[in-house]
Amino acid sequence: MISRIHSDADSTDLISGRTITSIVVVAIVLFSAVAPAVAHVPTTASEPTPATMTDPTTPLAASTQTTTTGRLTTADGSPLTGDSVWSFDGGTHQYASTDETGSFSLDEDGTVGFYQQTDDHYWQRDGVADMYEICHSLENMGKITIPNAHVLDVRVLDADGNPVSDVSVRLRDHAADSSASVGIVGETNEDGFYRADSAPFTGVEVAGNVSIAVRSPATQERFVQRQYRRNLPVTNEQTLTIRLDEGKETIDVSGSFSRFDGTPTSGSVDIRTERTFADTENRSFALDDSGALDATLPFNQQLEGMTFHHVSFAQSDFRHDGAPDLFAVDRIDGTESVDFDQQLPQAHTTALSVTDDDGMPVANADVTVTHRSPTGATASKTFRTDENGRLAADESPGLELAGRVIIRVSPPDSDRFVGGAVRSLDVRDSTNVSVSLDEAPPELSGLSGPSSVELGDSTSLTADASGAVSEYRWDFDGDGLTDETTTKPTVSHSYAEIGTFSSTVTAVADDGATASTSETISVADTRAPTANISVPPMILSGVPVTFSAEETADEGKIARYVWEFDDGTTKETNSPTVSNTFETVGLQTLRVTAYDDAGNADSAARTFEIGNWSEEGGGAPGNNSSAGNGTDGGAGGAGGGGGAGFSEAIVETSHGDDGVAIDVLNGRDGETAWADLSGEETAAVSFTEVGIEFDRNDANIAITADGNSVDDASDAPENALALLDLRERYVRTGDVDSATVRFSVSPAKLPAGAALSDVIVSQRRGGEWRTVRSTRDGAEFSATVSAFSTIAVSVAGENAETEPDSGTGTETNSPDDRQSDSPESNTDTQTTNAAKTTPTVTTTGTAQTQDVLSNGQPGFGFVVALIELVVLARERQRL
Repeated sequence: MISRIHSDADSTDLISGRTITSIVVVAIVLFSAVAPAVAHVPTTASEPTPATMTDPTTPLAASTQTTTTGRLTTADGSPLTGDSVWSFDGGTHQYASTDETGSFSLDEDGTVGFYQQTDDHYWQRDGVADMYEICHSLENMGKITIPNAHVLDVRVLDADGNPVSDVSVRLRDHAADSSASVGIVGETNEDGFYRADSAPFTGVEVAGNVSIAVRSPATQERFVQRQYRRNLPVTNEQTLTIRLDEGKETIDVSGSFSRFDGTPTSGSVDIRTERTFADTENRSFALDDSGALDATLPFNQQLEGMTFHHVSFAQSDFRHDGAPDLFAVDRIDGTESVDFDQQLPQAHTTALSVTDDDGMPVANADVTVTHRSPTGATASKTFRTDENGRLAADESPGLELAGRVIIRVSPPDSDRFVGGAVRSLDVRDSTNVSVSLDEAPPELSGLSGPSSVELGDSTSLTADASGAVSEYRWDFDGDGLTDETTTKPTVSHSYAEIGTFSSTVTAVADDGATASTSETISVADTRAPTANISVPPMILSGVPVTFSAEETADEGKIARYVWEFDDGTTKETNSPTVSNTFETVGLQTLRVTAYDDAGNADSAARTFEIGNWSEEGGGAPGNNSSAGNGTDGGAGGAGGGGGAGFSEAIVETSHGDDGVAIDVLNGRDGETAWADLSGEETAAVSFTEVGIEFDRNDANIAITADGNSVDDASDAPENALALLDLRERYVRTGDVDSATVRFSVSPAKLPAGAALSDVIVSQRRGGEWRTVRSTRDGAEFSATVSAFSTIAVSVAGENAETEPDSGTGTETNSPDDRQSDSPESNTDTQTTNAAKTTPTVTTTGTAQTQDVLSNGQPGFGFVVALIELVVLARERQRL
């Protein structure tokens, strides 16, 4: 690698760089070392003065720009074209290329140097100097002749004469009066020769006075880290050989530290090694009990730039004892040993607090305290504010400081605050410093979220915010009203309508400042609804019936329903119900298609049977859910009180999660209609079927049978194996005589020590469990109940009254209310239905529908018969 170097003068100590920038940094470093000492004027006042804050903002005077022109030629007068001309004024540099006449123009004044350039690299073997220092610039330099030159090779060897590679070599060409120079920096190759970057040869063509500096390679620890300098005039081709010394060289830094009153102080001395073009190194050395320092540092001399050691004092425990917690002592040369005595000045407590622009404390703010010595040494340490916004070093309130310090505060949240703050103090007494950080106003760069969403789906929106934001106000539909307020920049929302919406978020600061941004969101509905039809349990010809699709589900709104009947009739409604009157009997299928407001559609169909209204009743009923039977019709069927009669009983079952829905049409007096209960089972009990014995012709009922685990009930009887819940959905008083449930029991699932003969059946009546009569054939059981309620299958306990086996059946008798009053109930152990004792009574008018055995009252039997006799007597008395 080659760096071009251009400087005003060479010096005894090496001041150079890999690039022109090195000179800039050197100048700045030198200026920073000298300027404070020059500017420092010690006070002569005997009284201590309070701490003062300074803010140096004096602008620099504008410099006057000068244009430098000239023309370059070889010794024989030929123009030098396409070569580089550099100008350096000590702070900035500029370069230009010569044109076809060798002319150039620069917009900077300073020293001017020449570098020969080819298409792919600098330098060439043509007898013209590869680099040449011209002189200080003039506005018009006129013709400049670059002299003929000779090749200079530089080779680097170790003490044994072996070549050393990767050694930094600097060559510099000096002006005739030594007022300025121009140079290059490169490295040796594997043969130890200096070689220009990308050049096909080693060495450089130069003319006149040249200086060479070689720096030991830092990667090879066997060499002493030092520089080797040579000066020579080049008048012919030659090779300069430099041998590197091997071994290690160190410098000593020693001295003693004491307090302002002369007593030794404890603590540590931090030495920060600063190199112009290298990383900083930090070392810490503890003082002994007498305050003495004894430190050894490696000798370090740079080929480019300078090395300095910043020596500073620090107290590790930050105790308040009058000694500074942080104090820069001196900046020393990195190549020289030093011994000094340092008496520390008396320090004063400096308390610092950081707040926002509302006066609220700011926690976790970084506070960097820097002290600078008159010689340019610096000592810095960074602390963090506590929850009260105060600066506390190791739990001590504030720091003890002395002299000029700079305090830099960096906010914990760069988005919340505009920036940090800097304070310059001259600490001469205890003082309190309060720093207020300006909060940035809210800013919103955008609203992140999907541009299109599905109706009903939850979508997340995030405000890309910065600044101090106390809350976010969300307007999802763009109506100007706040729909939701959050303290975080993220929110979730589900749109209930399709369309295009302008979603807006407004960020609000504590002082009321706001910022808003919007995003357009398109809400679409691509999912079809789920259609569903509800069919009444009894449909009769000639009687109006209403069908419902209210259970149709959709994310949006259902706009319309299209109903299709088997006879080709089509009806369209906006509501989820439709009415129709069927003129024929038999099976019919109804299909409904539901369309949502996005045009998505779904269909559902139900097949049902239409019954024939009996002519025996003399008239049609008033509606399809409250019809009289064949013997209850009034004169001419007035008032809708007629009766109905089917040709035979129809049983429909529908198995679902809530049990088996059972619909029976055309029940006949004395007949039993059986319905399948497959699937209603537990681990021990499988319910197989239920039989409904009717007590009236043309009876129509709707019930549900739901088998449950004992775990689903909190009030199951002791040792219960399973429950069967018989619930009426539509049952008229007097239609049903009894219900018989058949089931099987798995012997393997019985409790230990229990047998099938121990199985009993009980029914929930009046808030109590009552044992009912049952029969058994092997593992098959049958039990008859007189009301629709919950039935339990259990294993008899110690106090249960049971009878021994009787043939193939086992019977457990604890009769219910009706059976205990009927002598026929205990006469036949192999039958499942008790003999009926209710007399037949004919009444007039419309039969009233009610729950069977609601609130524990009998649904049929003696009480019903008695009521009917009373009604008949009153009717006859009226007639």
